[in-house]
Amino acid sequence: MSFLIAATTLQQASAARCNFYQDFFFGYTCELNDATTTENGQELLINTDNHLNGLSDADVRRFTVNPETVSLGFFPNNFLQQFTNLRYLHLDQSGLTELTPLENCGTIVSMFIRYSFVETIPAGIFDSCSSLLILDISDNRIHTIDDD
Repeated sequence: MSFLIAATTLQQASAARCNFYQDFFFGYTCELNDATTTENGQELLINTDNHLNGLSDADVRRFTVNPETVSLGFFPNNFLQQFTNLRYLHLDQSGLTELTPLENCGTIVSMFIRYSFVETIPAGIFDSCSSLLILDISDNRIHTIDDD
């Protein structure tokens, strides 16, 4: 008698929460708190049961981070599926060390990923960001930008 044992490795999801507020310029904003991602492919589960009255994830126009409580070593693409109408993605001082191709970013018009530790900008990273007009990745440790 023989047995086959199969094991799979799941990326543990990190739990986080949003503080929601109305910003005069950007609109309904989620400020991410208490979040850490340490592995590429790790999902970020964001508790959003504290929306302002009558608003939901679909109303969020700006996503930003609280640098005092957030360290996103890797970009968790799954939250772009949660906030489907984002226009402004501001990840300043987020602790990012690596960028992976962004998915579901077609509504984003401005993206700020400044003051972090990104070293490489790979090919095709922003291909699905069809509405992107402003990209600021200054004040990182970038030494390689792929030609594509």
